[in-house]
Amino acid sequence: MKRAAGAASPALLFAVSAAICRRLFFTDYLSHMGSVDGSYIAMARYTMRHWGDLAWWPIWFAGMPFQNVYGPVSHLVAAALAALAHQSPGWALHTLAALLYCLGPVTLWWAALRLSAPGSTGGLAAGRDSRIWALAAALLFAVTSPAAWLIPSIRADVGGILHLRRLHTMVMYGEYPHVAALTLIPLLLVAFDRMLRGRGPMSIVIAAILLAVIGCTSVTGSVGFAMVAVAWLLALRAPDAARVLPRLGMAVGLAYALALPWIPPSTLRLIWLNSQWGTGRPTPFTLRHLLYFAVIALAAAGLRVAMGRWGAPLLLRLSILLIFFSGVVMAADLSSRTALLPQPYRFHLEFEMGCCLAGGFLWLKTAARLPTRLHAALAAALVLALTAINAAHAGRYIQPADIRGTLEYQSALWFDRNMAGGRVFAPGSVSFWMNAFTDTPQLGGCCDQGVPSWEERVALYSVYSGQNMGAREAAVSLLWLQAFSVQAVEVGGPHGREFFKPYRNPRKFDGLLPVLWRDGDDVIYRVPQRSASLAHVMRESEVVSIAGRPKDGLDIAPLERYVAALDRPAEMNWAGQSRARILATAAPDEVISVQVSYDRGWRARANGTQIPVTSDGLGLMVLHPHCAGPCSIDLEYDGGREMRIAQAARLAAVLAIVMLWATAPLRSRLRGRPHSEPRP
Repeated sequence: MKRAAGAASPALLFAVSAAICRRLFFTDYLSHMGSVDGSYIAMARYTMRHWGDLAWWPIWFAGMPFQNVYGPVSHLVAAALAALAHQSPGWALHTLAALLYCLGPVTLWWAALRLSAPGSTGGLAAGRDSRIWALAAALLFAVTSPAAWLIPSIRADVGGILHLRRLHTMVMYGEYPHVAALTLIPLLLVAFDRMLRGRGPMSIVIAAILLAVIGCTSVTGSVGFAMVAVAWLLALRAPDAARVLPRLGMAVGLAYALALPWIPPSTLRLIWLNSQWGTGRPTPFTLRHLLYFAVIALAAAGLRVAMGRWGAPLLLRLSILLIFFSGVVMAADLSSRTALLPQPYRFHLEFEMGCCLAGGFLWLKTAARLPTRLHAALAAALVLALTAINAAHAGRYIQPADIRGTLEYQSALWFDRNMAGGRVFAPGSVSFWMNAFTDTPQLGGCCDQGVPSWEERVALYSVYSGQNMGAREAAVSLLWLQAFSVQAVEVGGPHGREFFKPYRNPRKFDGLLPVLWRDGDDVIYRVPQRSASLAHVMRESEVVSIAGRPKDGLDIAPLERYVAALDRPAEMNWAGQSRARILATAAPDEVISVQVSYDRGWRARANGTQIPVTSDGLGLMVLHPHCAGPCSIDLEYDGGREMRIAQAARLAAVLAIVMLWATAPLRSRLRGRPHSEPRP
């Protein structure tokens, strides 16, 4: 009977969310072509098609290491689900997203119940109060959106004060990884609580595994969790915080060792640099940010002291501090356009979590003043009404797409059938969706934090904007395309079907480039290249040097010299996704320019002898074979020393976990208590 009663709350929470987002389950493609949904489907599709050969990702941004594409958990799990269920990657991604969305209120309920339970650190006096608070907070999370109440721009975007931002941002903008991280964060809070109560080494292991999973799921979600973790630490009593910090440090170290092959230092550095120059306005980190953070820390400490004097319970202190941290980040952006963090507007989801936890406490206090039956009836009526309203609203924007009728699908198939695997330049939404259907490599792709080099950013911006190029706009854009071996470019005009319309001057190639395909205002042009090969023999002086790299999109002298030298193509054949063989004839003082992104993980052997692999000023590879005549070069990406160290660290972490698990019964006997610990 107790088990049935205990299962009622999570079952109710799951059912409410499922009723609202039911159309998302088992949908292959959604109708929102402006979403990055297509890119996540592409990640899952590519992963499913190339299991065992995922070291290098050749289809976006002239190639990039797999770990730089995006946190891999979402597309690895979606690919596995698609393969096991014999369904499309889109079906798997949306089914997984709907499931995690519905589990979000359930995990929040469990965390709130554990952190407020009698006997827990900072818990309530009565178990009934804890149950009411947890259920109220989770129901608010399931059927309300505090961000829509408080922020006019979000309210307008979501369609009204009663509608759900968490679901809307997931469906309309593809925030699947962020929402998945929100579902996992409460589980990690419970794991932290177990560490605080000294539940043995396995509590550290569980926390480390969850930390690693969140870190490999979403960068934004990881930063959001950092807010939650700091709020939790600050909400604790000083002795408790001091006692748990060493265990927390061990959990963080073990988590990073587990996740190291997917987020090595080079990836963290790239994310750090690119996130400051991502979508929207630049947000470079400056010394002024240190002052901002110091003021925020002092204000948070003062807030904590005030709540301590008031006698607020731990969970309420945590929720108010989370509201404070996420709210300050958003308020600074909304009021003065000051970005304390990259893309600060995305942290409204963490803000909502804090508001709902605090709202659960207000619900608890209201319940104490009303007759039980009246309070229960009012709560049930409110939940039913909001569920019905949001289910109807969600049904209007969770709509399956007739994918074959979209420009994105038609362009992808045309490129696949006509370009023989050559690199292409596709605009906006076509780029996002291209690889949801084909393996056609492109200069664009998703997502901004993974762009391998600054010069590729310059190339993309130059082709789209033509800024300050005047009458030479088409010629300069063409140089950038040729330098990166683009074979065809698609342009969408103002009346085209492409969603974003990123070209400032969509007519610039008219009369200059031959038209290969046209559908209304959407056109594909041929980019003149001497060869479709990505490898070219040239003198080292003709390569764009690092010292002479273009300063901006108008600095084209190095490009002109390099493009003019692309007249001696070498034969290059791929053997998988991360291996290729190049056959060329070269003099000892000549090099091979390979129009693939450079990374330290590339290795090359010429006629059986290892040769240097360096970067040029465009972020592309240069091979130094020192051949005198025919040259056979084997090129392979293995991640290099960094990846070998990362794999060794992960293995050591796994062995440590196995050892801790295997010796747990022995440690329990030595301590004189059974291995199976009673639940609090």
